Amino acid sequence: MLAASLVGKKVFERGSIAVLALVDDHHAQAAVEALQKEMLEPDFARFVALEDLIRAAWDMPEFGGWAAKFHRRYLDLTPVLDNRSL
Repeated sequence: MLAASLVGKKVFERGSIAVLALVDDHHAQAAVEALQKEMLEPDFARFVALEDLIRAAWDMPEFGGWAAKFHRRYLDLTPVLDNRSL
């Protein structure tokens, strides 16, 4: 809501709210949809899937390394699945 308050005070010309969550986080998606219904400008708030953010950053030279590390640490479940038999 900080973004909305700053735009309202003319501190910034534009702004938006991005809620980052896993693609299948239906609760986060529902919360954003409920918020959008209450806003004068529904596009001000958006749901952004972490997987989509990482995919977009992966091919950018400035963010590719970060995206790979983020994916490995938070999105790649292979190490957990490999250890199920322990």
